[in-house]
Amino acid sequence: MTIDLHKWKSADREALMVLCNAVDRTFLSDRLPYPYTETDADWWLGMVTGNDGKEGVWRAIVLDGQIVGSISVERIADKGSLRNNKYPFVSSIYAAVRKTEGHDSMAYKLYQFLFTKKGADMIDESGYIAIS
Repeated sequence: MTIDLHKWKSADREALMVLCNAVDRTFLSDRLPYPYTETDADWWLGMVTGNDGKEGVWRAIVLDGQIVGSISVERIADKGSLRNNKYPFVSSIYAAVRKTEGHDSMAYKLYQFLFTKKGADMIDESGYIAIS
């Protein structure tokens, strides 16, 4: 079994349409149209190829040469709506270290750094929302 991530490209249109029409929509927003058409796929592929690395990172999840999913990290312009929970697409991102990790290890030091003022500033500058 081989799992890979690759940048989306226009040649992925058919696979994207199959994926988006077959996805379980239980926990998805209505941002994903149904049925997902060629027009939808062309628009989205154009958007992600034009904005990749600028406004986010979008990748196809490829299993044994077949696209089976998509993953992305997108920049959100309005941090205020995230902080006050008005933006509906908020995910918590966790940092953890093993209990057995020595307090002098780089992993533990990085973990501790994330909770400092400098760490919070770095997180905000990266386009994410730091723990307040």
